[in-house]
Amino acid sequence: MNTHIKSRKMSLTRRDFIRLTGTTGAGLAAANLLTACDSLSLAGSTEADVYNGEVFDAGGAALNIAIWGSVWTDFERENLINQFEKDFNCTVQIDNGPMFFPKLAASGVDDPAFDLVNQNLPEAAMALDAGYYVPVDEVRANVPNAANLWDFAFEGTGIIRAWAGLGLAYRTDLTQQAPVSWADFWNEEFTGKRGILSPLNNSFTATLFMMASKIFGSGVQDTEAGLNAMKELVPIKLGDLSPTLDNWLAQGEIIIANEYDGAAWGLAANDSPVAWVGPKEGVPILEQNVSITKGSRQKKLAYALLNQMVSAEYQAKLCDFFFMRPTNKNVELSEKFQSVGVRNDDEAVKNVWVPDWSWWNSVQAELSEEFDKIMQG
Repeated sequence: MNTHIKSRKMSLTRRDFIRLTGTTGAGLAAANLLTACDSLSLAGSTEADVYNGEVFDAGGAALNIAIWGSVWTDFERENLINQFEKDFNCTVQIDNGPMFFPKLAASGVDDPAFDLVNQNLPEAAMALDAGYYVPVDEVRANVPNAANLWDFAFEGTGIIRAWAGLGLAYRTDLTQQAPVSWADFWNEEFTGKRGILSPLNNSFTATLFMMASKIFGSGVQDTEAGLNAMKELVPIKLGDLSPTLDNWLAQGEIIIANEYDGAAWGLAANDSPVAWVGPKEGVPILEQNVSITKGSRQKKLAYALLNQMVSAEYQAKLCDFFFMRPTNKNVELSEKFQSVGVRNDDEAVKNVWVPDWSWWNSVQAELSEEFDKIMQG
């Protein structure tokens, strides 16, 4: 395989961790503790941790969870957590991050800051590789509703409970030929009219890079091919957030962007001539991935909450509110989804692709340096 950057084993050394999380005070403090990770004994599960779907009295226990803040936390509290606390006689304490791995590293494997963590996979993979999370198979065995989930829901570090597709959003009135392939992003008609997010280390641009490496090279890890493909995109508009790309699309400053499906559907709902396609080579996902910590003293309670999180009833509410897709096969999508042609069936998930984020974390720092040089011309 012709690779520009060789993958390193994800051992999360002090140097690696600082480069991945940034040289913030929290990142540095956590990095100081990582040197001891290899010697920590991992807390194992016991018979008391097994969950079979029943409601039980947790005796007033505190369950520490990490989920997104603001509207996300408000929704989870109102639609799930408040009732869960009553049913299980417990208190759910919420941390809103936004980065959760530094707090896990600071607390240690045996006494983690959280029992349950909802996050995106790039960061989750770091925690899994450092030994903080219960293996996927063990989580799956203790979440009865897991039996109703699509197979890709178990390709993360616990269970993926909701997702959005990453693909190509484009102006239907300014595009000569609708894109169907990732390779179409490089079509000459889009020169100077493309938009992506920067820096490289975000789910959007990272997966675009990996797809370019696959299409124009020997596979997703052919980073030399990926870097060469990035050169072919210049000049290009670089956005900081997804709404920035959306504004450019709506105003016609760009014709095509690497964007998630819900953003494009939102533009179309506001009468912008924008459509979205999940390219034929595969659809990476922007996921809500939930993990359970190995050292948790409340594994059974954490499994009970996760079991409700992935139920068809709750996923239907969550996904409809946030315009994300469910991983539970039994969710019946609302008219909002049906109006843009979204289904929840085998055909709708056949091209879903979950990248190897552990590999990506091992190479992204060096790739990011080269990517920045390319984008700066």
